[in-house]
Amino acid sequence: YGGVTTKTAIVLGVIGFVALYFANTLNFATIGASVIAPLIIAPIIAIIAVIATHRLPQFAFVTSIVYAVCEGVFLGFISAIVAYFFGGELVQMALVGTFGVLAGMLFLYATGIIRVGSFFRKFMFSMLIGLVIYTLYSKKHSLLAKNQ
Repeated sequence: YGGVTTKTAIVLGVIGFVALYFANTLNFATIGASVIAPLIIAPIIAIIAVIATHRLPQFAFVTSIVYAVCEGVFLGFISAIVAYFFGGELVQMALVGTFGVLAGMLFLYATGIIRVGSFFRKFMFSMLIGLVIYTLYSKKHSLLAKNQ
């Protein structure tokens, strides 16, 4: 399990570093092609990296880093927009929560406390379906409450 955990940690570390760098260096005063272009180009390059990984798995380490950098640029841009409109505390809470859960799950997986089997997959899929249904239900009711 150590190899998978290490590779996952490296890729997510690259995503986090690039996202933080890009979110902190983005300047909304000079919005132009140089600011908007990465938002359009990064997902396209990320999709190309995913396709290349599926076609040539022997280059997965290189293409995964390219994907991580593109994902970091995109997430950094989105984080900067959210921070600009809603305040930076919201972005910090989301990052700490996301990376905290991720670090905990990587630790549990690496130590073998959690093993992924058919029961675990069924359980997680059921939880995900329940979360999606709850989210759609609560969004529907919050939208209806605003219209009244």
